[in-house]
Amino acid sequence: MESSLDDRAGSRRTARIAALVALAIFVYASFLTTRSTLFDRDEPRFAQASVEMVQTGNYLYPTFDGELRPDKPILIYWLASTVVHLFGVSEWAVRFWAPVSLALSALITFFVGRRLFGARTGWLAMGLLAIAPLSLMEGTIATTDALLLLCITAAFASFAFAVLDGVRLWHTLALSAALAAALLTKGPVGLAVPVLSAIVALWMLRGRSIVDARHVWMLVIASVVASALFVAWGWPANEATNGEFYRRGIGHHVVERVSTPLEGHGGNFFLALPYYVPVVLLLSLPATLYLPAALSALFGGRLGDARTKGLLVAWILPCFVLMSVVSTKLVHYVFPIWPGIALVCAAVIDASERDALSERDRRWLARGVWFAGVPVALLCAGLLAAPSLIHLPALLVPAIVMAIALGTSAWFGIRLHRRGRVRSGAHVLIGGFAVAWLVGIALAMPVIERTKVAPAIAAAIRARTSSEVEVARFKFTEPSLDFYVDRPPITDLGDEAALAQWMQGVTPAVLVIPRERIDALRATLDFTRFEEMATAQGFNISKGQPLELVALGRNLPARSTR
Repeated sequence: MESSLDDRAGSRRTARIAALVALAIFVYASFLTTRSTLFDRDEPRFAQASVEMVQTGNYLYPTFDGELRPDKPILIYWLASTVVHLFGVSEWAVRFWAPVSLALSALITFFVGRRLFGARTGWLAMGLLAIAPLSLMEGTIATTDALLLLCITAAFASFAFAVLDGVRLWHTLALSAALAAALLTKGPVGLAVPVLSAIVALWMLRGRSIVDARHVWMLVIASVVASALFVAWGWPANEATNGEFYRRGIGHHVVERVSTPLEGHGGNFFLALPYYVPVVLLLSLPATLYLPAALSALFGGRLGDARTKGLLVAWILPCFVLMSVVSTKLVHYVFPIWPGIALVCAAVIDASERDALSERDRRWLARGVWFAGVPVALLCAGLLAAPSLIHLPALLVPAIVMAIALGTSAWFGIRLHRRGRVRSGAHVLIGGFAVAWLVGIALAMPVIERTKVAPAIAAAIRARTSSEVEVARFKFTEPSLDFYVDRPPITDLGDEAALAQWMQGVTPAVLVIPRERIDALRATLDFTRFEEMATAQGFNISKGQPLELVALGRNLPARSTR
């Protein structure tokens, strides 16, 4: 009895420590969300749609600039709009759920790791997950990917606990809720990825008296419940948009992405098959150092028992294969496997300390130096080359500082690793990378912010005009302008004829246009009726081009002399 009480007390202590680590991850990522304005193009679209939801009171389907936005289902907009409603419009508000999702994903990863390998492995997995470049990128921006990571992590964790402990009611309820949230976050892919992983796990564990019909029924029931909850929202939303949500949201953004490389994200099917290999090697750092040995030990059955092998292989492999054969390729498509990668890498570190690895595993652990060292070197080289490539020399000092910090951390961590102090090396890498990202971003963001033209132009428009004054734009479509100008829908002038007709108007209005377009059109269009009210020089990050943006006013009130 006394031993049982001690075990429960120890379990609560480790859970409290894990909760504090998760809180630290949230604070760290939240701080990073405040270092910059929104980045074109996806962030402002999600952000503005959430703001419009609050302004219009339409919580059935999202809109952007007053038009239907069917790219993603509704959950991210519901969540972000709640924070906007409570705390007002800000970058922190629209990004809030990204660090929350990353921190909770890390916490769930801990509980799975503790159940499979022990608390020390769970804590280490939290650090490896949170500090990976892709995790920090997705965990600090206003898109769906961090939220989807949380949903899929929670779904597979619920299934994993049902395999480990036997099916209970809470497993089915948790799995149903997680799958429903995943569907409402990303649509069918949110259901397909965790269900496919669960099916692979069931297949790998068949005939071992580990899984039975109850696990199958749990998966079926949870999938049906989740689908029903999705339809409960999706059907009215589709009806309200005359079927447009289904046609564009499913037909274009799901079916076409699977079969056709959209927006240049893909290419030849066979040449693109290994696309995610370098993605994993580079963007899961520093876990890359341990990944070869971890996979060797996992497939060799030296990381836990058959259940452990079945669950972790199913967590990683199906999603990786599925996204590799999907025609459209984007780095975040394989993000759901990051917790699985963190767990197997943390587990191999623990196994190394316990001398539980085979000779083959140890050889791969030694070779991991190359799998991590080369990506770190490429990352540092990319940082040093970036200021020249994007014509932004002011970024050179932040790039040098970040490259030195990353390189130094990697050097010390790998040095300890080669000396057999594998866990100490991992701690150095996690801590060093955390400092490197923090310092580098703190130095780089002020420079990058000076290159963003939309926030400055929007601020000038807001300061000079009332909310009733029309804003139009020509040949500048970046959605950050919509978010920062804080107006009714901006008028998009698609071609020169539309611009010429619009310029004949007499009501007060503002035209946002690149300087080069004004110079090119002076011979054919009369700009003398417009006053130049603001200009901003910078860099269009999404297009990779220098840009000078101009705001021209028409029949605006005179400037105040006070």
